[in-house]
Amino acid sequence: MSEKFKTFQRWTEESVGTHYCGSIDTTYTALLTVFGKPIESSVDAKVRAEWHIQFTDGVFVTIYDYKAYGRPVEEVVDWHIRGRDNSQDVVNHIVTAMLAQQQDVKVRDVW
Repeated sequence: MSEKFKTFQRWTEESVGTHYCGSIDTTYTALLTVFGKPIESSVDAKVRAEWHIQFTDGVFVTIYDYKAYGRPVEEVVDWHIRGRDNSQDVVNHIVTAMLAQQQDVKVRDVW
C-alpha cells in the first residue's frame, strides 16, 4: 500500500498539539527523496530540518532533527517524529511512505 500525503512548504499550525511518537534511522537524502525540501529551521536552532506531512486519511506527522549538534544536517541519521494520533500509527505512516519509494528506514523507538 502506498501512502498518499502532502507536505507543507512552511510551518503550519497543524503541528500545534502534537506529541513525540518515536524516532527513525534514515538519511537526510532519503527524506528529501520522499517528502521534498524541508521547511526552515527553528528560531532557537534546535531543529534545522523539519517536514510537516498530512496523509490523506487525516494523520498529521512532523519529522525533524533535534539537537543534532556538531554535524551538518545532511549527515543526521536519527530523526524524531511527532503526531497527534496513536504513536505506532504515526510511525507506520512514515515507514510505509518511505518503503513505497524504496528508501531505507529503521524504526529506532515508538512511544
